Amino acid sequence: MTPEELANVTIIGRSLLANVVSVIPATLLYGMFIYLFGHSTAITIHRGLRSWPARVMFITSLTTFILTSLLWGAFIAALLIQLKAGLVDDLAEFAQKRKLAAINAQIFPCMVIENWVDQLVIYISDGIVVWRAWVLFSEERWMMMLPAMLLLASIATGLAYLALMSSLSAFIAVQLRQATITLNLVTANLALSFATNVVATLMILYRLWRHRRIVGVKALGAPSAVQKVLVTLVESGAFYCAVQLPRVILYASPVKPYTPRYYVTQVILTIASMLTSMYPTMVIVLVNQHRTMVEFFGFDTGLGRTRRPIDEEHHPVTLGHLSFARPPTSHTTTHLADMSSTRPEYSDSSIEKRPVSGNNDKEMAPF
Repeated sequence: MTPEELANVTIIGRSLLANVVSVIPATLLYGMFIYLFGHSTAITIHRGLRSWPARVMFITSLTTFILTSLLWGAFIAALLIQLKAGLVDDLAEFAQKRKLAAINAQIFPCMVIENWVDQLVIYISDGIVVWRAWVLFSEERWMMMLPAMLLLASIATGLAYLALMSSLSAFIAVQLRQATITLNLVTANLALSFATNVVATLMILYRLWRHRRIVGVKALGAPSAVQKVLVTLVESGAFYCAVQLPRVILYASPVKPYTPRYYVTQVILTIASMLTSMYPTMVIVLVNQHRTMVEFFGFDTGLGRTRRPIDEEHHPVTLGHLSFARPPTSHTTTHLADMSSTRPEYSDSSIEKRPVSGNNDKEMAPF
């Protein structure tokens, strides 16, 4: 081979290796997502789709699963195209420069799918986090101005980035971390998305702190249903922020192409993209099982070591409007019902005027 042909073969081989190291974690996580989606769908169908929040969350989970299937399919298609070029097509042309251009042209549609799917999944996951904060702050909408503005800015930069990624040269420049306006838009989009979720998660954490301060922490017994759901939302929001942070750092940091660090970066970015796709479905499973993420992975939080008798247990919680019941009157009783059946009626003032009693779990139960 001439030096030019040898260079072309080297580029194709390195690109093939980058696709292989991306496909392996993507396939493993996609297999986990199939199980998770099936489990989530079974739970949702069992509980019913009568309320609109349940329908919205099911459609969201179904949409992210379809998008993730497209993403995984794009990974596999790009890998097969490269393998076909090296193992099936005419080897005499494999080292030619025009062959390299032809392979890139065939792979480019897969690249476009990967970019659009990844961006749409980020929009969906960010929207879920902001929507949860919107429900919790139904009477203090002015506090939603900052996360809403951050979300809109993230959407705008993402659309601008996708518009500029309409050419193969722009995509390669981003992959090689060349200083271009497209790379700056990618970094800005991820940073704004991260900031959106940090702010929204902190707002949910503030609501949890308010709830614990008003209700108090009981010495015995499991925590209230509201508290456990809030803890799950805070933990899942923190998990999503932890997934986003490496993406911001890696896109903002220059990396030399086809070095060990470059391949490690590809693996981390693939894992982050797949976990972002799985995020809405993970939240559905955790909230419906009424378990925090720490408990789900086998660790004891110390929140529920002493359980109530069976006849005093809460009914399962479903996704929807998280609200707090008003004090029961002599003619009515309060119990835990579907969280999505009633509009939130949270009122700090009405709660703080009530004395805290031993039955707070039932008095503060979410509709």
